[in-house]
Amino acid sequence: MALRFSATVSFVLSLAFPALACEMHDAKASMSTPVIDPIKTASMVMAEPVVVGELTIEGYWIKAMLPGQPVAGGYLKLINKGATDDKLILATSPKSARMELHEMAMKGDVMEMREIAGGIVIAAGATVELAPGSLHLMFFEIGQIFKDGDIVPVTLMFERAGKVEVSVPVIAKAMSH
Repeated sequence: MALRFSATVSFVLSLAFPALACEMHDAKASMSTPVIDPIKTASMVMAEPVVVGELTIEGYWIKAMLPGQPVAGGYLKLINKGATDDKLILATSPKSARMELHEMAMKGDVMEMREIAGGIVIAAGATVELAPGSLHLMFFEIGQIFKDGDIVPVTLMFERAGKVEVSVPVIAKAMSH
């Protein structure tokens, strides 16, 4: 299914996501209102899935930081196609002195963020999404802010799948999985 956008929206999208510029240019050459395929667009902006045994890691990205911002959030989708549970127990990066597995949750009228003790379980046959406002990776003590277009090396440690190295793109605008 393709979405039709006005020229103004297309221009704004091309500024936010330079990878779209080529696709939108091609669409403009064939019609007055560009057609953007959201599946193709997501694959252009997001990194390729990583498969380790029965576990697939996809849609991984880090939100670009603002000047002076002390922490950053990382997001991804974990898909367990196996018959046995696995667990994300640790994340590290040479670009961050400390990382934690975090969750955000409402406590009454207050949004609270806290570290998840013991890791994040990925049940057999299930998908777990780390997304803004929910589960996420938290980067602390960052040497240089993460800017749009940067690539941050991240090591994910799973109970069963073991250590997985991922090159995570930094994106200025929030993405949905």
